[in-house]
Amino acid sequence: MPKKPAAPKFLEKLEDAEVTEGKTAKIDCVVTGEPEPDIDWLFEGNRVKEGGRIKFIFGKGDVVGLEIKSVTVDDEGFYECVASNKSGKATSKCEILINAPGKIVSKPESANLKPGATATFKCKYDGNPRPDVKWYKGSKQIKDADRYILTNKSQVATLEIDDVNDSDDGEYRVVVSNEYGDTEHCFNLSVASAKSSSNETSAKTVFQERNADRVYKPPVRKTKKKKYPIGRDGIKNENPEQYYEFGEEIGRGKFSVVKLCTNKDTGEEFAAKIIKFDDETVKFAVREYDLMASGKMNHKGCVQLHEAYLVRKYLILILELAAGQTLLTYMSKRHSLTEDDVAHIIRQLCEILNHLHTNNIIHLDIRPTNIRMASIGSKDIKLLDFNSSRMIANKFAGEVVDVIGDTEFCAPELLTFDPVLPGSDMWSVAIITYILLSGISPFYDEDEDKVVQSVQKVVWEFDERTFERVTTEAKDFINKCLIRIPETRMTAAEALKHPWLSNSFARARKNAQINPTELRNTDKRLYSEEEEEYIWASLVFKTFDESEYESPEESDDEEDEEE
Repeated sequence: MPKKPAAPKFLEKLEDAEVTEGKTAKIDCVVTGEPEPDIDWLFEGNRVKEGGRIKFIFGKGDVVGLEIKSVTVDDEGFYECVASNKSGKATSKCEILINAPGKIVSKPESANLKPGATATFKCKYDGNPRPDVKWYKGSKQIKDADRYILTNKSQVATLEIDDVNDSDDGEYRVVVSNEYGDTEHCFNLSVASAKSSSNETSAKTVFQERNADRVYKPPVRKTKKKKYPIGRDGIKNENPEQYYEFGEEIGRGKFSVVKLCTNKDTGEEFAAKIIKFDDETVKFAVREYDLMASGKMNHKGCVQLHEAYLVRKYLILILELAAGQTLLTYMSKRHSLTEDDVAHIIRQLCEILNHLHTNNIIHLDIRPTNIRMASIGSKDIKLLDFNSSRMIANKFAGEVVDVIGDTEFCAPELLTFDPVLPGSDMWSVAIITYILLSGISPFYDEDEDKVVQSVQKVVWEFDERTFERVTTEAKDFINKCLIRIPETRMTAAEALKHPWLSNSFARARKNAQINPTELRNTDKRLYSEEEEEYIWASLVFKTFDESEYESPEESDDEEDEEE
């Protein structure tokens, strides 16, 4: 008797593994299904091919696995087993952490300098977790103070000694270490002798005697100003914990964590957006601050910037608190829902965008999780997260940008790297309108490649079942935004004049009932998809006045770990 078809199911899921560099990593799981599922392996979202160091395992009892020999730190990350057959698909994910001792990749070289010069020594290093780097002169550790400047960026540690003199002459040592091992390197700094220096002084004295009628002014050495990764007058280089009490987490994304915070003096509550940055992502943090501090975001529907702080690794924006729920959570929990409720939200969103677009600002990441209700019980919305936003020269001058947002909400031009325009935001408005009216998304598919193709080709339709009772005017509103060429889409100003949003159509909107059940499912799905890309951060603040060796260094595995 033939077996009954069954979708793949993981009886035992993948488990995280921790392996030392150079050893063999092995992960396995137990998966069933009828017919027997096809197995694919993904590493950081990319398909894994068998061969060389990589071997696929198919064992007894429906065991499947992956083996990687002679692992390196490049093998660290998230692995996913995808099981599929005609009845469905299932996935299981785990993380492999690679431990590697601290090692020096490029050594600092010895130097011979004259008194008054600046000595610079660089040490490129590697290791996992990320090693600590310490500098020594003899047996005494060097601290970041006075004439000594210590920096550590992109796994290159630098020691600078300003205005060297005889006391700096001698042997130095750099030590790179983590819990799995360490390495060190010795080098020398030679400063010209005191005799040489005195001869130069005598020469200057003779010169001065011969030119006694002239006033001799010795050169004044300027003290080096401490450099910060973000240089803005409005940003305070202090620890915000001096002034705010940080509370529960209220949001998390690809680059930041948002926490509730309370001013210690006034008791006023704010949202602290803690943006983690490195050499590559610092531009996003700077862009968001510049936009929010530009004075062009002064619309009641945009969260306002209160103040900003910069510490090692983090830019902290103290923002107006939007204490309500995210858009889909709020809408899906309503006892009754009509087109009028949806129109109230969309009208506000278009008013906000009309203000931004008038000021040549494009948001570029409009999605349900970036829209919150202003407060508990409020029907007013707040637009959040300007990390992806751009300021363009004018409404007609586009700009090519990298895709940061969710492809499900991105306009075609973002996916094809064509110039974006205000119309790029209006595409996203239409997607949100579609979801609020039906509970489902017009371009959603489990296969991300199909989503991209459908968006680029503008292939979509109104779902017959969920749009059966939706008004023609609402459908026309969506149709006028989901157009391939951004210049031909309805603008935010035009949208506010559309019949669907007019007061004269209010009665028809109120008579059009919506079932919120599908909304709950979509809300849950969107949250679960975003969680896969959430940032991990220690959120321990250290100012730039504190020595680098005191600053907690998170390991690379923490960087990629999911909450």
